[in-house]
Amino acid sequence: MKRLVAVLIVVAAICWLTVPGLLLLPAPTSGATPAWQKTSLDAGQVRAILVHPTNPGTVFAGTDRGLFRSTDRGGTWEQYGTGIKATLKVFVLAAAGDGSRLYAGTSGGAFQSTDGGATWSQGSGMLPGTGIIRYYYAITTLAVDPANPQTVYAGDTGMMTEGRVLKSTDGGATWTTAASGISSDHVTALAIDPGRPATVYAVVEDSLYVSGDAGASWTKTTGKMQVNSSEADVMTVMVTSDAVYAGTTAGVWKSRDGGATWSQGTGLSTLGVLKYFFGIAALAVDPDKSSVLYAGDSGLMTSGGVYSSTDSGASWTQAGGTLTGDISALAVDPSNPRMVYAATAVGLYRLENVPVVRFRITASAPQGRGTVLPTLKEAAEGESVTLNLLPDAGYHLTLLTDNGMTVTGLVRDNTYVLTGITAGHAIVAVFEPIPIVLPPLPSHTLVLTIGSSAMSVDGTRATLDSPPIIREGRTLLPIRAVIEALEGSVGWDAVARKATVTLGTHTIEIWIGSNQARVNGADVPLDVAAMIVNSRTLLPLRFVAENLGCIVTWDPVGRTVTIKL
Repeated sequence: MKRLVAVLIVVAAICWLTVPGLLLLPAPTSGATPAWQKTSLDAGQVRAILVHPTNPGTVFAGTDRGLFRSTDRGGTWEQYGTGIKATLKVFVLAAAGDGSRLYAGTSGGAFQSTDGGATWSQGSGMLPGTGIIRYYYAITTLAVDPANPQTVYAGDTGMMTEGRVLKSTDGGATWTTAASGISSDHVTALAIDPGRPATVYAVVEDSLYVSGDAGASWTKTTGKMQVNSSEADVMTVMVTSDAVYAGTTAGVWKSRDGGATWSQGTGLSTLGVLKYFFGIAALAVDPDKSSVLYAGDSGLMTSGGVYSSTDSGASWTQAGGTLTGDISALAVDPSNPRMVYAATAVGLYRLENVPVVRFRITASAPQGRGTVLPTLKEAAEGESVTLNLLPDAGYHLTLLTDNGMTVTGLVRDNTYVLTGITAGHAIVAVFEPIPIVLPPLPSHTLVLTIGSSAMSVDGTRATLDSPPIIREGRTLLPIRAVIEALEGSVGWDAVARKATVTLGTHTIEIWIGSNQARVNGADVPLDVAAMIVNSRTLLPLRFVAENLGCIVTWDPVGRTVTIKL
């Protein structure tokens, strides 16, 4: 019902638009030389464009009057190729490999050529329309497997028949239905993931489906493309090396997870109730730079036009000045990516000398503690940019990411250099406090004997204030001589009756008569309390030494204690 209503509205609009003097035609801005130049092709509406992948200057155009070819980038044209009659509408063209094998989707089904388009034949398994029916049965979309030029998918619009996804594995000689999971309906676009050719996307009745098994089965993608609680209708789909793009009635949307989630680019219109008369029906990508994209507005009730993005679809601006009208197809010349072609209702247009692409470089330190300069720069393709990483006093760089990937190891002298820029970059720096590195503690060995005031320090005799004693199975002694021999210090607080022992980064606090001590700020229980005997403060030797990082051993025969640091 939705499709029927849309068709009726379109028919009524066409009738109004074709009243003499009211036909909307592409036109340049008044008083200015148009960037878009209309080629000499005179064949009515152009629906498909194919720039030959290996023959510079050769362009094919699918029109309402058959197939045409130019060998001088659109300067002159000829009706071309036997087998595709001039009475057929050519909706889509595709090339495989070097371009010797071509495919065409027409109002009479799919055709294939193995001689660069000179001759065309039609395989079996399709139902080419006859008579008036042929205008309601058409192959309007094709997708060729980049890994196997013999494998090609075709989409049947099915306006007056059941729409289908068809597949051929023998170069178009035979076709079979590959639509399990798709309700038979209007199939308007197909695209293959170039990195995973078994993953195929299909636009079916305004929704996007995906197959992970080369068309054997399909599921509807789950991600929402929603604006103000209204779901956008999908019109076309394109897959690049790093993302899936959907042309919709609400602009261009991008997914990096196979359609599970989507983000919307800015700079394109959304027309609400008029969505059946607005939409991105054509997408193209620069073959050398996947971040450079083009989008064509169908523009039935709007000005239409071509838009470009240099940041992988995040933002869009009008390309080449004003080009109005229905943009049904776009193509970038693979031998000269600064030349773009646009198919419209009144002919084929060419945009030459597309401005040199400029990419945005952003840099930030979200946590502060330092600065990255410059914070924003636009760089031309191939240019180099040096970023200065400036930590605040007491901080240093610990992490640098470039578009989410760690590049800390590429930093030299607090600079990071981007060379041969071909895409935008988002640089994020993390600065952390410089750690305090203390010199290593000196190595010492102390030997003490229970009941003796003599002590050995690294083999040299020393004297204790008072001999070590044993209480409750623990050795206690006046600790100052031991700690100072280890090059530490001991403090005494007479009011709190507390001894504080410090060695390197370790600090121990012990209170006389208390079974609770504090080690590096944390409370720790003591199994024997410190005490004062004969005006001497005796501390538990093993507890103190081990919490200072020493190794303590006991010789029960000689009744000696050995402390090693």
